[in-house]
Amino acid sequence: MASGVMTKERLVDLLRPAMSDSIEKFASQKSDKALEAEAEIAKIESLKSTLGEGSPALAELDKAVAALAYDPADDRKARLRDAAIAVATICNQLGVPIEVKKPRVPAAATTTAEPAAKPATGKRRRTSPAEIERLSQLVRKSLPPASTSDARCKTIEDITSDTGLSKDEVRSALSKLKRDGDAESNGFRGPRGGWRKAAV
Repeated sequence: MASGVMTKERLVDLLRPAMSDSIEKFASQKSDKALEAEAEIAKIESLKSTLGEGSPALAELDKAVAALAYDPADDRKARLRDAAIAVATICNQLGVPIEVKKPRVPAAATTTAEPAAKPATGKRRRTSPAEIERLSQLVRKSLPPASTSDARCKTIEDITSDTGLSKDEVRSALSKLKRDGDAESNGFRGPRGGWRKAAV
C-alpha cells in the first residue's frame, strides 16, 4: 500500500486525540440537574444553620437533602450519551450515517397479580425546562442553515435520526425553538414539511 494512503487505522489514530479530550471534558461536567440539586442542598444547609440543634425541623431537612442527592456515575453516563449524540450529529452532517441506539428499558416483571391500572389517557409526563433546553440545543445543532431552500429542509424523521431523540422530543424542541425565533418550518405539511435554522 502506498505510504500516502489513509487507512482506517490511521484515521482512528488521528481522530482519537482530537475527540477524547473534548469528550472527557464534557463528560466530567455536572449536569443541569446535578447543579440544581447542589443549589437546593446549599439553600437547605443554610436554613439548617439558622435552626437550633434540637429543632424538630432538622430531621425533615435532612430527608430533603437525602432526596436531592444524585449519583455522579449516573450523571457521567448521561453526559457520555449526549457526547455520543453529538458525535453522531457531526458524522451525519458529514455524510457518514450513524445513529445512537436508545437505551433499552427493562421489561416489567410479569406477575399473576391483577395488572396495574392504566394511566389516565391524555396525560403526558411534563418535561422540565432544563430538559427542554437540552433537547432544543441538540435539535438546533442538527438543523440546516437559514439559507437552506424549502425543498432541502430537514424533516422530523431526519432530525430524529441525526439526534437519536424520539419524535415527541424533537417536536417539543422544535416548538420551543420556533417560539424563541431560532427555527422555522418551510410551511409545508406531510412528507414535504421540514425545518431549518431561522434567519438572524
